[in-house]
Amino acid sequence: MSERSLELAKQSMNGVSKYDYFIVGIGAATFAYFAKGFKANAVIGLNESTFVLFTLLLLALSVISGLKKIERYNTFLEKNGKYLDYSEYLAAYKKNAIEGEHSINEESGEILKPEDSAIKAEALEQLLPKWKDTLEGLSKKICICSNVRDYTLFLSYALLAVSKVLPVL
Repeated sequence: MSERSLELAKQSMNGVSKYDYFIVGIGAATFAYFAKGFKANAVIGLNESTFVLFTLLLLALSVISGLKKIERYNTFLEKNGKYLDYSEYLAAYKKNAIEGEHSINEESGEILKPEDSAIKAEALEQLLPKWKDTLEGLSKKICICSNVRDYTLFLSYALLAVSKVLPVL
């Protein structure tokens, strides 16, 4: 990857993280504001109290799913880093096995024979598809958490608006 591509990737990840924290913060602050001093009516129906109650439930769901999204995104980044490292190791092991010479692992100082490199390459070839599947599963969960967070936040604000207009009607 070029320096420019790496810098853009870092900026993108930083932007995503800031956005996630911002959205979770908005949901949590809104929840705290409306939960403070809230007293639900004993009667559930088309009244302001019921709408605020459902708003609080949606906001709580939004904050929880947002926090889970952040947690899963951090796990994804960690696992993706390992996946990329393993992919680089695989390429180095294959190169060493093909060239047929002894080489030194620069990170550990281990001397590698071509046979050892072939064995390690084969093990990594078995491992990498599993890591890729794990990353794809995490990616889908991150997407679900984002959707739940965003839609519940939107619905909570819509309900909040309706709850404030309802007494006027």
